[in-house]
Amino acid sequence: MSVVSRYGARVMEPSLDPKVFNVNEVAVGVNLILLYGFG
Repeated sequence: MSVVSRYGARVMEPSLDPKVFNVNEVAVGVNLILLYGFG
């Protein structure tokens, strides 16, 4: 659940660099695909 918590933290902190947000968003998307695709 750490991935979800991390994503939630990112959503709640829009003041951070958008570039970092995009990278984290992609990473979360890949993790979710792996979790639901192979889980």
